[in-house]
Amino acid sequence: MSGFRQALPSTATAAGDVARRLLTLKGPAIQAPDGSLNAADALALGASIEDSRTMLSTARAQAFVCDATYMLDELERLYGLTVDTGATTAARQARLLACVRANAAGTPASIEVAVATLTGACAVTEFTAREVYASDPSPTAETRRGVFRFVVAVPRAYAENAAWRALIAAVVNRMKPAHTTFTIATGASLKYDTADGYDLTALGA
Repeated sequence: MSGFRQALPSTATAAGDVARRLLTLKGPAIQAPDGSLNAADALALGASIEDSRTMLSTARAQAFVCDATYMLDELERLYGLTVDTGATTAARQARLLACVRANAAGTPASIEVAVATLTGACAVTEFTAREVYASDPSPTAETRRGVFRFVVAVPRAYAENAAWRALIAAVVNRMKPAHTTFTIATGASLKYDTADGYDLTALGA
């Protein structure tokens, strides 16, 4: 049988690739040239296997917010978000990813990462007791509360949009310590523009 060549269908599709593999496993005794019954059977089985593989791959992707498509509505409900079918798939995935990241500990760094998922950039500035009391030698109750306040700086387009502000606030509220308060602002409005090395002016541009 040396040199005996098996005839295989030449269909240049994924289903065709599967069909050729199946026929090759059966050995050269099974001939399946284009147009033959063997080729048709193998191509039909190959198409079924390829469809199943595609469906499984797509279904698996729905478990990950960065890849989900037809499960976005359910995922948004699961995370307490408004189902927004008018937004792009990428925007909806970004909102969900921000909610997932909001489950992290509420440190300034983790808040920055979660909010930046939505806005592309974010800087959190905390106010130390020295900074707060330096502006008020005889601190009032309101001044003392400033020690537990921080600012979330995001690009101006997001800070000045009510819908985006509400979404950012929801993410931050989910993460921050319960005794703290915060303000959403653009970089240009921050009091301590370079104290932590952030380019907040660029953020507000």
